[in-house]
Amino acid sequence: MGGHADMGTSVISAQAAKQQITITRLYFALKKITRYQSPAYLRRNSRRDWGCEYEEALEYAYENIQQTAKDAIKGMREPR
Repeated sequence: MGGHADMGTSVISAQAAKQQITITRLYFALKKITRYQSPAYLRRNSRRDWGCEYEEALEYAYENIQQTAKDAIKGMREPR
């Protein structure tokens, strides 16, 4: 009988480990997004930094944010 109790504990531990990995992945994705250049910064410096107008730089930045978010949730189920 002792084996069954250990099995339940390992299942819970595996679930907790998987949850921690998910939380860590989401945390680092959000942290990455916070380091993206702000719209105000892009407005002032997009020509110098990226060689394009503000609107184009903003569009690329938005697409990068979307891709970072997609990468972070790839393979995850929607919460119930």
